[in-house]
Amino acid sequence: MATIHTLAGGLGLELVETQLRPGEFPDRWIYLAPEAIKWINDDLPQVLRSYDAELEPTEQIEDLFYRFISGKNLDHWTDLHAIYPHVDGTWELKTNDIRMFGWFPCRDCVVILHIESMIRCKEFPAFPSYYRGRIVKYRESLDLDEPKFVRGAELRDVISD
Repeated sequence: MATIHTLAGGLGLELVETQLRPGEFPDRWIYLAPEAIKWINDDLPQVLRSYDAELEPTEQIEDLFYRFISGKNLDHWTDLHAIYPHVDGTWELKTNDIRMFGWFPCRDCVVILHIESMIRCKEFPAFPSYYRGRIVKYRESLDLDEPKFVRGAELRDVISD
């Protein structure tokens, strides 16, 4: 048995690093699965900015990653929310135009398995449910220490302020 931090390399998970300002240190961790990395490299450049978004989709992800990793405040409904049913421990990180699906194996650490554009999620409403099922199945296949995910449906359950 092990933690996600000790298994990450062998699972092909990459730790997201962001440019922190002087005096800032990482407070939280984001791991991306190979499928998520592939989506960022192949599909993200084609995603168009929505009319109400101030930033381009790439900048939206960079901004959310920075705010998450640096320990900035996040909004439960705008940036990060549980995908129902909450009991399965899956979460969705959101920007105006991007949806990232994953889980918290421990507090302040999220593993993102799947990423999709907001438009495709609206066109195909089954995506969140499909991704949620894949996350649960993947997580259960891992030889992680129990519990394999943080339980709770509130932001304070999974990240520190």
